[in-house]
Amino acid sequence: MFKEAIRLAKPNIELSAEKATAMLYTLADKFLDRAELDEIKEVMRMTRLGQMLQDEAIESTQTESIKNLMKNMNWTIDQAMNALEISEDKREKYRQSITPNN
Repeated sequence: MFKEAIRLAKPNIELSAEKATAMLYTLADKFLDRAELDEIKEVMRMTRLGQMLQDEAIESTQTESIKNLMKNMNWTIDQAMNALEISEDKREKYRQSITPNN
């Protein structure tokens, strides 16, 4: 039931569909067993919400890694981003989030 509901909501890009999909994920997490959640996880990987969550997690990890390299290795933000091979198109976003005064 949850899997079918998510599949139906997935193609719709309206905000209300995104909210409904998020609610379905929450309910699935609360009421489904591990095997059923694994099925939902596969469906979720194909959704915009799933991609957004994954991108957010990657950004958070990258931000923490940059901060740790700056602190522990006494590197500049550019040295840390070079070491992590952060692409040029994402560097300004990290600069703003790590050094908001610049």
